[in-house]
Amino acid sequence: MDLSKTRKCRLKEIAKISRATSEQIYPKGTNWIELSATKGRVGIIDRDGLIETRNAVIIPVIPINPFYFHLVLERALPQFVSKYLTTINLQADVVGLMEIEYHTEAEAQNIVVHRMNRINQWIDEENDALEKWQRIKRAMLGNLFA
Repeated sequence: MDLSKTRKCRLKEIAKISRATSEQIYPKGTNWIELSATKGRVGIIDRDGLIETRNAVIIPVIPINPFYFHLVLERALPQFVSKYLTTINLQADVVGLMEIEYHTEAEAQNIVVHRMNRINQWIDEENDALEKWQRIKRAMLGNLFA
């Protein structure tokens, strides 16, 4: 397996992009990009459900791990937003112009997802430990002059 085997393209070449509709139930793993009053956010739904109408829905037309695809979008979004943001909104018709790069092999995609999940797990564990130490500090400061 070759982790260096990637493809660069515009989002519209590999995905259907539309504005979310209020009554549509989207399948688990559907990715979205915030359009209205955006802070440059990208998301993925973890179960079948609705997506707010202020977002663009991105559904790949190629076989790709949806969680890997989310990471690809997350990676490309800052540069895209800096180039295409108009006032506080992104225009739905320009989302397809986002330039992305992705691994073409499913095994490489799965490895990346596994590694990123592990890193996120470590971050969560460290944040939990930090919160415990902060609670101890607050308790000690509260008892400082008691």
